[in-house]
Amino acid sequence: MTTSSSGSGDGPPPRRVWPEGASEQAGIDAQHIGSQPCDQGRATAEEQEWTGKSRHPAPPVPSLPVIPTRYHGFWRAPRWSFWKPLVALAVGIVGYLAVSTGLSILALYIDASTGRVPMAEHVEQLQNGGGLTPSLFILNNLSLAACILLAWAGGAINAQRPGWLSSVVGHFRWRWFLACLGWLLPLWIIMMVVTSLVPATAGEGTALHVSRDTGIMIAGVLVTTPLQCAGEEFGFRGLVNRAVASFVPQNTRIRALISALMGGVGSSLLFMLAHSAQDPWLNLFYFCFGAGACYLCHVSGGLEASMAMHIVNNMTSMVFLPFMDFSRLFDRAEGSGNAWGLIQLAAVAGGAAIITWRVKRRGIVSEGAPAGLDLDAPGGTAMAAPGASTPGAPGHGMGQASSSLPVVPASYPEQAYPGRQFDAPVTSGTSSGPGIPWQPTAPPIGDPWDENGRPLFGDGSLSQAREHNRNAPHEE
Repeated sequence: MTTSSSGSGDGPPPRRVWPEGASEQAGIDAQHIGSQPCDQGRATAEEQEWTGKSRHPAPPVPSLPVIPTRYHGFWRAPRWSFWKPLVALAVGIVGYLAVSTGLSILALYIDASTGRVPMAEHVEQLQNGGGLTPSLFILNNLSLAACILLAWAGGAINAQRPGWLSSVVGHFRWRWFLACLGWLLPLWIIMMVVTSLVPATAGEGTALHVSRDTGIMIAGVLVTTPLQCAGEEFGFRGLVNRAVASFVPQNTRIRALISALMGGVGSSLLFMLAHSAQDPWLNLFYFCFGAGACYLCHVSGGLEASMAMHIVNNMTSMVFLPFMDFSRLFDRAEGSGNAWGLIQLAAVAGGAAIITWRVKRRGIVSEGAPAGLDLDAPGGTAMAAPGASTPGAPGHGMGQASSSLPVVPASYPEQAYPGRQFDAPVTSGTSSGPGIPWQPTAPPIGDPWDENGRPLFGDGSLSQAREHNRNAPHEE
């Protein structure tokens, strides 16, 4: 390339002159590249030397995944740092302990001030597995509901808005959530009938009756129990699951699987310990229930299915709670459970099978790359998000992939990078067959990034990236 001289070193940079025979194509490339938002941050060397700075600041490193990623791995984005999940976990655990302690003290004060039971006697009853009152029940549920806010705070630490904690499409999919409730409720009703035919888990049954607490307990169960279930899902399957899983990169299928297992085991163990059960059968049930909920998040791409299962499980188990003595509801001492209680795990397994079937049948989006950039799209713009179908179209609002959206291959050719191999987000506008729609909800980026935030092409050439995409093999 040659340049024309202006004859003065004080003026603007000289105008570029393209070589003979290449000016037409070069001019097209320059015009096409210059129109893209991801190229706006670059300035020529002559301009930088003349002005002392580039025209625009460098684009930010994405805080959302740039390659298709499952729900558990969404915090492992290019802007990830090892301290972020640790701080998020600390905020969640310390915040919950503070809220739970404060609300428990408030409940004890309410019961003592209303003459129900003196505070010292109440504390002793709680230590022995009893002493549950309506105020304690309701405020305990509200303390667990506060985990929603704490999980959102953990997402903010990782520079992601609350919607990305709900699902991989960036919002809570209400129609999908209600559909899961409808599919799971009959299964749990069948489970209730079956468990009523087996030996009781805690000795003799309790006679049903109406008491002075029946009305407030009905309201407490209907209003606060769904919030409690939602809080536990955001806290354990959202915050804890993602925080633990983020320590493993998501750039290969094996690493993504290891990450999912780490997040699932870690969150399920903490879920089990949070119930403070001394009975081994109860601990086994809590761990398996948590693992089943993590699987639903993995296969459906969000918290909606696991939240629906949790709500159905807890609400059906509390149908008769307002009409019985519930003072020992939180008694989980050794011997309070037995093997018959594991029948409920059959409902969890059956529910997981149903949800998996419905996900495949309805095309529910289970992975996403919100910060992915399609280099072959006109203007270099990102593709539409999974689930962001046209209003009124089939599946709108349910996070389903629209058939009109451009797609990228489901697998990527490995690209060389000094010292490592990784799956690079190579896209093609001509690919066919099943694919994954890209999402436009992150700031535009320059050259393609790997999942650790490093440019794919060291010389910063977007045109080189396009040339590579045109020559790269793609699966048909």
